[in-house]
Amino acid sequence: MILDPHSAAQFIQGYKTLLLEIDAEVSGNGALGVREKLVAAREQLRKDRSLLKKGLDRMKAKNLDISSAVIQAVEDLQIERWIYLRDTKHQSIFIHPKGHSAFGVVGLTDPIQGIVGSSGVVMETGLARYCGRFVCDGLISGVILLGPNDRKSFGRTFSSLKAEGHFHVTYEA
Repeated sequence: MILDPHSAAQFIQGYKTLLLEIDAEVSGNGALGVREKLVAAREQLRKDRSLLKKGLDRMKAKNLDISSAVIQAVEDLQIERWIYLRDTKHQSIFIHPKGHSAFGVVGLTDPIQGIVGSSGVVMETGLARYCGRFVCDGLISGVILLGPNDRKSFGRTFSSLKAEGHFHVTYEA
């Protein structure tokens, strides 16, 4: 339920460097810890996608490398309040908050449940297409536990989405 270590390290390094460049450009959150800076920068990126190009330009000026696969993943990053329903043997099930699609998601270095501590939650995070899989960006905030009735309801939603062909595990790169 995690990405291979080499690909994960490549994503983490490039994504972290890019988000820190965005943070330095936008806010200069000197008092915040690294994780808080990353979450704040991701939020700024969600609000203003032009920050991606500015961050990449700053990286280029500093001769900092980022792979084209990571750039593509960040360009397509979907930052939402996802429903993390549960785990299967090979992935974690995420349902889009509007209920129109579901994704089989892998973690970068840890399974999602290991990060969150429970399944059946609503949380804000980013989902990216990377290395043929859907990956969670690992920056998770605003976790809200679902009650038993909501979990059952989202379980039915997932079953319907899967039956209708709206459950996506891999994609064509």
